[in-house]
Formats: sequence, C-alpha cells, structure tokens
Amino acid sequence: ELQAERPQLKYVLGLMLMEMKLNQVAAFQFVDVIRMGNNKYVKQAIEKLSIVADSLGDDTLLNYAVSKVDLNDFPADKRDMLYFRIGEIKLKAREFPKASELFSKVSNHSRYYNQALFNRGMAELEGNQLDVAAQIFQTLLVARDSAPVTDTNRVSAQIALARTLYQKQDWE
Repeated sequence: ELQAERPQLKYVLGLMLMEMKLNQVAAFQFVDVIRMGNNKYVKQAIEKLSIVADSLGDDTLLNYAVSKVDLNDFPADKRDMLYFRIGEIKLKAREFPKASELFSKVSNHSRYYNQALFNRGMAELEGNQLDVAAQIFQTLLVARDSAPVTDTNRVSAQIALARTLYQKQDWE
C-alpha cells in the first residue's frame, strides 16, 4: 500500500544512512531513487549521491550521478566538489583541455582549490602547454608560500614546476 511513496521512503532511508556515515549503503538507496525516475526526488538523490560518491572516492558512482545531473541545477555550495571530481575523471580519460577548464572553475575559497590548481597544471603539462603549466605551478607555490616545508601541495608544486621546466629544456 506504500508503493507510491517508495521513492520518498528510499530517499529518506538514504539520508538517514548518510547521516550515520554509512555512505556505501546510502549510495544504493539514492541510485534506486534515480532509477525509479520520480521527478520529485531525483534531483535531490543525485545531489546526495554525488556527495556520497565524493566521500567514498568512487568514480563509478560519481560518473553515474554526473551523467544524470545538470550542473546548473546543482546547489552552488557543492559545485566546486563536482567541478573537481569531473575534472579528475576527464584528466584520467586524457581529455586535458576539458579537465583544465573544469579545474579552473573551482573557486579559490574551496577546500578543493589547491588540489584543483595542481591538477589543472598537470592537465596543461600533459597537454603540452608548458608555459601555462609553469605559470599555474608558480601560482600554487606563491599561494602555499607560508606553508611549512613539508606541505604536500607546496612540495608537489615544486616537483611539478621542476618537471615542467625540464620538459621545456629550461635548464636555468
């Protein structure tokens, strides 16, 4: 008798599981809601699925969620995460210009910003845009200038800049 409310029940179950940090199980509930196609809950389920996929680091779930979502419908406070994760997918697929474009959309106040900047530089480097890559890595180094010597982003930027300059044959 609750068949009509099934999408809502699955969505709420997914929310509760997500709240309990049971993200893997919650993801299945959100996928079921999306598959049911109930317009009232699909957009919300896609948003939650992308958040769960991000926390799990699961590209498969994220690809599924991204294929179903319009970025403009996504809440503004979660777009940085989405741009970053889609950029990672494009980078792995060797679609360097698209990856760079997506990484550039991550705002500088986002927790993803430093890694997005580094990945953007890597996309430009792999796309053989050496001058652009060097400039991006230099920007990251300046941004992390006050960070300790052991800062991962700073060290990665230094190594990537060295690689870029080597590839340019800029020995100085």
